[in-house]
Amino acid sequence: MLRIRDLSLQTGKKRLISHLDMAVSPGECWVVFGKNGAGKTTLLRTLAGLSRPDSDAVFLNEKSLSAWDAVSLAQQRAYLPQARHDAFAYSVLQTVLAGRHPYHARHYWETDADMAVAFLAMQQM
Repeated sequence: MLRIRDLSLQTGKKRLISHLDMAVSPGECWVVFGKNGAGKTTLLRTLAGLSRPDSDAVFLNEKSLSAWDAVSLAQQRAYLPQARHDAFAYSVLQTVLAGRHPYHARHYWETDADMAVAFLAMQQM
């Protein structure tokens, strides 16, 4: 479960979010919408642990995001921005396989098991 407790975000002098409290339970689907510059990406990056809030306000399975080590957190969440500019022009399969990197502690290249997980994930989507 993802829990947000009293989250406030700002960029420069602009307040984006004030005192947000909410919880996202397994299986729920939420939508974040708003005009350009409203803070949607800042919020999502904060909830994914890619940007740090001023205080411990975001919890995954009741553990503050700041208490997670990078690999364990990467195994629990994923973040794929709406637009991506990369020099390699990844295919959909290569993008999905990139999500397997936190599981490659003992090997570099994808295994048959990684391919199976990726194909299953794409089939489920």
